[in-house]
Amino acid sequence: MESPDTGHHLEQPVRATAACKQCRARKVKCDRSQPCCRGCTRLQLQCSFDRHSTSPEVTEVDSRDLTQAGTKRKRSRQACQACRICKSRCSGQYPCQRCVARGLTCTDGVAGMAINSSPQQHQRLLEDPDKALEVESLTSVYPIYSSWAQDTISTPSTIHSMVPPLDKATIKGYLETYLNTAGRRTAVFLHKPTLFSEWSKGRLDSNLLKTLTALGWQASVKRAEETAIARVWLKQVQDDVLKLIGRTSITQLQTLVLLIQFHVQAGDYADAWNMLPLAARMAFTMRLNHERQDADVVEQETRRRLAWAIYQLDRSFSGGIDDLAVFLPEIVHVKLPCDEQSFQRGVASRAVFLTDDGPQDGTSMEMHAFLLKLLATRHRILRYTKRVRRDGVSPSVSFLEMEALQAELDRFEQNLPAELKLDSERLALMVHSVESVKYISIHMHWMQCHCDLYRFCVPGIRESVSKDALEQTAPDFITYCQQACLNMAIRLCEFWAEIRSLEPSERVSDWFMAVSVYQVAQIIRHLRHLLPREGDHCLACLREKLNDGLKLAESLQDVFPGSKKCLVEAAKVIRSLGEDSTIHSSRASSVSDDVGKEHLASRFAAIPRVLGDATARESEVNDRLVSEQPLRIVSSEAGFDAAEAIMDLAGMEQAVTHPIDDMVPWDPFDVQMNDYYNPDLGDLLVSMTSQEEYSIRF
Repeated sequence: MESPDTGHHLEQPVRATAACKQCRARKVKCDRSQPCCRGCTRLQLQCSFDRHSTSPEVTEVDSRDLTQAGTKRKRSRQACQACRICKSRCSGQYPCQRCVARGLTCTDGVAGMAINSSPQQHQRLLEDPDKALEVESLTSVYPIYSSWAQDTISTPSTIHSMVPPLDKATIKGYLETYLNTAGRRTAVFLHKPTLFSEWSKGRLDSNLLKTLTALGWQASVKRAEETAIARVWLKQVQDDVLKLIGRTSITQLQTLVLLIQFHVQAGDYADAWNMLPLAARMAFTMRLNHERQDADVVEQETRRRLAWAIYQLDRSFSGGIDDLAVFLPEIVHVKLPCDEQSFQRGVASRAVFLTDDGPQDGTSMEMHAFLLKLLATRHRILRYTKRVRRDGVSPSVSFLEMEALQAELDRFEQNLPAELKLDSERLALMVHSVESVKYISIHMHWMQCHCDLYRFCVPGIRESVSKDALEQTAPDFITYCQQACLNMAIRLCEFWAEIRSLEPSERVSDWFMAVSVYQVAQIIRHLRHLLPREGDHCLACLREKLNDGLKLAESLQDVFPGSKKCLVEAAKVIRSLGEDSTIHSSRASSVSDDVGKEHLASRFAAIPRVLGDATARESEVNDRLVSEQPLRIVSSEAGFDAAEAIMDLAGMEQAVTHPIDDMVPWDPFDVQMNDYYNPDLGDLLVSMTSQEEYSIRF
């Protein structure tokens, strides 16, 4: 007879896989899916199942912003009065993020205390014991308030009185913080020795100094309420610059370009869209697109780099549409940026021009210069493919032009210096260098250009030619384009997976990566019937590599908030790979409907829509309502109230009643995404393998 112990051992059930650490801490059910459970994916947490996960950096976080499980709190305990009236989500701080963004007075829903007091009111609050807790909270959010109760140090004469009292060492620290962090990729046209020399002598332009100080402050703080202070300073600088728009100078243009870059990074795309033509016209007025031989070496290179900064912004905005471009490659007649060491030392440039096609010397040019050359090629590719779509003819008719663009991409890769070519050994070294982002961006753009060139023969995506044009195209040509597009998409997946396995020292801060991950995921989805069933290039393997690319791009949300929507859509597409489900499809192309009426752009494109007569009249009425509201000017005199300026930052509540679709939907991520996914029509677009499946479903 079997012993009780033995029988008990045989009947013992097999233990299920334990839930991940995050779900256990949150006390929720974990679906235990690998490599990351759905709960952690939805909340963007670092799932303990992910073997590639690394310990997150320890940062100072207010305990009030965290739940008991240690995750970021999504709901506040008490909403302010403004958010409660509108039934909107409130961040819970005072002032809350919504009130700061909309310029509203933020009032505690319980105590009824408005957080927009002046220094005099602040002093009276200090004398009121009943408000001690609120005042303490206020000074913890806005450290500059504490300086009002102390003896202040005079600010240098070059800085405006709107900046809180700061000593010279503190201002220099903010300048260095910006130039050594985000300024390495944005403020490339500033000559650091000259900048600090002019500042120490009190001769630096006040608006330029205020802009750099604000950007340095923003890079030094963490909380949203503190970054709002930088936006106040930049808003006043922008007002001053636009009031003096007739004053054409290099420093004025430098300030304007820095403001445009800030708006793009912060997601204020409408301001960036409208300010860029002003910068371009100012650059043409000063002939920055032409060499100036009579200037000294530093001034020459400063002028060149300033022109190229405007050129790069325009490439992101125009999307290959000449009607929207304000700084075309054909009108830039200056040398590419020289290497950084020569620029800082004032050595004459040995760089080449944009049109030079010979072998390049990597030591004489800034690595970023190679990307500028590639952006010109990509503009020609997008211009060609959109013209083919608009013409409505078979893409094979323009085969010679397509071959010429492919040859241009081949020459670019062949002429790269040996130290910039792509191979496993070179990649292992570059991902840990200070120029890793530039190196990754060059090769990512080069591979994406191939996908952009051939994707018009991929049915089911927005950038495909019309059904009639595809029917007129030879099957061999369609197969050639689809295979070329798919091969380069696979190379991009392998590229991202290899980068992540090397654990790069710096996060990838190129916003284009979010767009590329999205596009590659869609290409693989629509051409999955061409993939092998097994091996390194099967659908399951590519899905894992796409997840690696998505992990690399996740950090972009901290730098470019506008990338979040793109990454969310990319995650949806990646999760859908390999799933058998009924999926709705949008039409492949709308060229037949809208040709001659508007630009060939995606649903999310950065192109202003033309208002209809009724909507235009309604917009006029709303504009008058807004203009009739009292204007509150930010004071530039002593005693400037920073908190009140934060509340005035976004102006009065906008009385807009016309549909959002009729407004200007400018978004650099949207103009590049090309609308592979249409959320209004269903989940995702299907891969179409035959003409019978090539139907329009609504």
